Amino acid sequence: MSGKIIPFFSATQIQRIEDYEQYYHAKGYIRRKSERYKDSRKPNAELLPLMSRAGYAKYAKFRAHRASWDQCRKDVPLAYLHAIGVDLKVLGFSVSLDREEYDRVSRVPCSPRYFTARLMPTVYRSIGLPDGIGEDEATEMVKRYAAEKGIQCCISITQIKTIWIRPDGRVTYTYFWPAVRYTRTMAVFGSDGSGIGISRLK
Repeated sequence: MSGKIIPFFSATQIQRIEDYEQYYHAKGYIRRKSERYKDSRKPNAELLPLMSRAGYAKYAKFRAHRASWDQCRKDVPLAYLHAIGVDLKVLGFSVSLDREEYDRVSRVPCSPRYFTARLMPTVYRSIGLPDGIGEDEATEMVKRYAAEKGIQCCISITQIKTIWIRPDGRVTYTYFWPAVRYTRTMAVFGSDGSGIGISRLK
């Protein structure tokens, strides 16, 4: 894609964590292709071939899944992408732009508002953090809480990362770096795994 100008891609202005939207460019590209097949809330001559190519016979199920596909929230059938005219090279380029934005937003200072404590299997509690507290200070505060209570906790930075804190002081980071990979039949959106399981003892 080097040197290729694609006019409908434009950089977002990210000043705060809240400004970041995961897969902003990928969703925008798929949506522009999908919009050519208008959803009339009932099957019609335009949608029926699209449903068939995606392997669906029931419109209600197709409609619900299509909404998730266009938002990159669910594995997307390659047959659907091909049917609406998505170029996989352009899609890959759009995800590379999403990665660049992720890299930028991940360097923006954030103030976590709460953390989650695992009281027992399947039982969790959200606990507020002081206003304006920074990530490092919040991590140290939660480390003390986890050690005192003998339980695992985590701090979630929505769409960016999760900080896992164990009672023994170990801190593990899971990063939600945008990526797309392809199986024989699906486009799978999700982190490529980089950064998962990174542990730091502080």
